[in-house]
Amino acid sequence: MLLIDERRGRIAARDRHLKVAGVLGELLHAKFSGQLPSVREEMRKLRSEARFFIRADIENFILSQAGE
Repeated sequence: MLLIDERRGRIAARDRHLKVAGVLGELLHAKFSGQLPSVREEMRKLRSEARFFIRADIENFILSQAGE
């Protein structure tokens, strides 16, 4: 499994038949498996500490899926 969020990289990986996952999807997985109490807090940390860009519509979708 390749952890990658950049769109062109994901497309290239899939073209090579690699399984890909994104950071936000992995946060959801961690929340659903009980390993993470708050996706919202982790997204905040990603933005402030790693300068990770999250589009508003994607953030809203992830938070709704997480029940936050």
